[in-house]
Amino acid sequence: MTDIFEGKAFDVEHALDLYAASFAVLPAEAIYDDKALAPLMAQIQKCHFYLIGLVPKIDIVGVEPEKDHFNIIVEILGSKYPLKWPLAPGERLLEAKGAWFIVDDNGEAFYPSDSAIQVRLAN
Repeated sequence: MTDIFEGKAFDVEHALDLYAASFAVLPAEAIYDDKALAPLMAQIQKCHFYLIGLVPKIDIVGVEPEKDHFNIIVEILGSKYPLKWPLAPGERLLEAKGAWFIVDDNGEAFYPSDSAIQVRLAN
């Protein structure tokens, strides 16, 4: 039997031309998980349709600190892309044991959410 997906970058290949003014990205198993959906409800309530499909694996392979921003380096299908991330006033980038965090002026440490990274990738 011939492998119909041989040599393709995705298991499902399609073309769709659209512009989404707002969107939410979540794994398929989360569409029936109320707890996972709760933080996204403002976006989900605006949705008129949804797409379920396969996307390429996105790996975060590094962080490059700069003066007033940092770059998250992602690798997609063998190519690396920098995602410029501005630091708000009072924020700084901190590395601890190989992990990078944003620290605000209250000392709270956090990092960009997966959905925020997806939005920046889409833009």
